[in-house]
Amino acid sequence: MVSQRCGRVPVGRRKVCMITVIPFQLNVFLAEHVIASRSVADVLLISGGDASELHPHLRKSVAFRRVGIVRPIRPWADLVALVQIIRAERPDIV
Repeated sequence: MVSQRCGRVPVGRRKVCMITVIPFQLNVFLAEHVIASRSVADVLLISGGDASELHPHLRKSVAFRRVGIVRPIRPWADLVALVQIIRAERPDIV
């Protein structure tokens, strides 16, 4: 499905990345947002945990990618991991 923005530029589905340190946050706090976003965008869940920790409904319905973001906070390493993901995935919204 292609729509028009400002009558000139064709726009396809958006790519949305939701990033958390642990999958628990995706399951509890972002699950409804993930489900709602699927109808209008391609959703990629990014976390420092494993995909097996996701709720089965989320695991089956969206893409998941594990990254090297862990606790305690490591500002430089976390920033490097995020920049690598953003460069690789080219999301429209993070």
